[in-house]
Amino acid sequence: MKLTILQKGLLIVLLSVVLQIICVGSLYFFNLELDKELIRQRHSAQIVHTAEALVGDIFFTSSATRMGRSFNAGEAVRAIQKVYPATKERLNLLRKLVADNPEELKIINQVEPPLTDMGDTIFRARDLARAGEFEEARRLLVKVADDSKIYSPRLADGVFTLLNKEKKIEEASPLIQEDFRKKIQIALVITLGLNIAIAIFLTVMFNKGLAQRLRKLSDNVIRLASNQPLGERLKGTDELAALDSAFRDMASALSDARENERALVENAREVICSLSADLRFSSVNQAIESLIGYEREQLLGTRFVSIVDPIDIEETLEYFERAKTSDSDKMLENRTLCKDGTTRNFEWSVRWSAEKQSYFCVAHDITEAKRIEQMKQEFVAMVSHDLRSPLASIQAFHECLDRGIYGDLNGDGAKTLHSVDESINRLLNLIGDLLDVEKLESGALSLHLESVLLDDVFQQSKFSVEELARKKEIKLTCSGGGVTVTADSERLVQVLVNLLSNAIKFSSEKTDVEMLAEKQDGQVLIQVVDHGRGIPAEQVATVFDRFKQVEPGDSKNRQGSGLGLAICKAIVEQHHGEIGVRSKVDEGSTFWFTLPCV
Repeated sequence: MKLTILQKGLLIVLLSVVLQIICVGSLYFFNLELDKELIRQRHSAQIVHTAEALVGDIFFTSSATRMGRSFNAGEAVRAIQKVYPATKERLNLLRKLVADNPEELKIINQVEPPLTDMGDTIFRARDLARAGEFEEARRLLVKVADDSKIYSPRLADGVFTLLNKEKKIEEASPLIQEDFRKKIQIALVITLGLNIAIAIFLTVMFNKGLAQRLRKLSDNVIRLASNQPLGERLKGTDELAALDSAFRDMASALSDARENERALVENAREVICSLSADLRFSSVNQAIESLIGYEREQLLGTRFVSIVDPIDIEETLEYFERAKTSDSDKMLENRTLCKDGTTRNFEWSVRWSAEKQSYFCVAHDITEAKRIEQMKQEFVAMVSHDLRSPLASIQAFHECLDRGIYGDLNGDGAKTLHSVDESINRLLNLIGDLLDVEKLESGALSLHLESVLLDDVFQQSKFSVEELARKKEIKLTCSGGGVTVTADSERLVQVLVNLLSNAIKFSSEKTDVEMLAEKQDGQVLIQVVDHGRGIPAEQVATVFDRFKQVEPGDSKNRQGSGLGLAICKAIVEQHHGEIGVRSKVDEGSTFWFTLPCV
């Protein structure tokens, strides 16, 4: 019979409940019979007590009638008057007590009429004596005395028969009660034994199948953990079978995920490996073979530093030691020795697992990137020397022409010269910006940090852009509030000049541009506020990117290179600050940045 675990459990409970009901019913029956026997005993005892009293009344009445025969009629009447009501009550009580026993009721019915007749005759004799009819009264008393001799023994015998019968019942009742008590005790013992036996039997039978199935599930868990094939599928339709099915689905999904993960790791172009606590290779993917030439089996168990350039070994060991106690995202860059004797540059990302006592590493080959970086540096040097110097010479020659050293120029010539000179200035500014960006990104630009009063920085920045503001009749206002920051004053002026220049360029004529500073949470917030055209919301996130212009024509119309805000961002971040912008179209923009406070 295929039942679920819940159904099996309910069946066990149901069988136990049925047994309990049967046992409780048996105990209730025996207890009910015991109560009946107790009631019967009390009933017999009451009949015996009443019957004994009635026998006494009979003999008393008989004795009283004999007193009447000896002409002591007054005493006889008084005696019968005293006992007669009690006798009537006892007869009525006995009639009620034996009402359900026809045989005993017949005895009572036989006893009552003679007793009643004797009492009534005596009371009639009393009434005749009071009326003066003494002879008639005497005759009645003699008759009662004679009848008493005849009826009293018979009446007493009848009552004694009832009395003896009920005494036997009363005497036998304790034995019957004791028998019922023993039956109750036996029933309790049997009930307890059956309960224990059935509970043990059902539990064993239930757990036998359940334990076997659970062992199979547990074995499959161990097999899954050790990457072994699972055992046979559990049969049935109960919860354990459903759990086994779900477990197999999970195992299949895990297997697929493991295969996908293995495929990703094996096919990754980066080196993915794990190192033991003493920096020995525990596992490594296939990419290591194509990158440095060593086969994976050759590296497993060997020390990591065996493939590190001796120049970088000390720095590498220090980095791995720090990785145990730090969650820093800083990468390790070192030179790795290839099997063919060449050296390649790698960038390592390392995470330490205290639980597994292992390092998990991902390495990216940056040899080509380093080569490109070197080429870029050479290009920047070329731009700095081979372009900047000739342009400076051309600019000096233009200055001579403008002064008329080589003769005066007509109007068109002067105009052309001025236009060419502006183009040269734009090229020189672009070259300067390129050099600054390169220095900032390469870390070659060093900052001279000192305590700087913002009022002084604001005044220098304002002076640098006053001519540009005057042409558009823009009013410059500033408020440093006596705030002091830790910064490189020259670079700070460079940031503010860039921001002020942009604010002036994109502001309408006869408007205001403000520079503000205030302390906030241990930092200083510096803002440049304009009331120009604003920046569309979709472009706010990209304004600090290189060569980014809000509108395509901004570079040409406003003579910008698109590097100014990128330079500002790099300088602020080198100061460990943040930079951003809030803007609304047609309302203006607020460029802000933060700096550490002194």
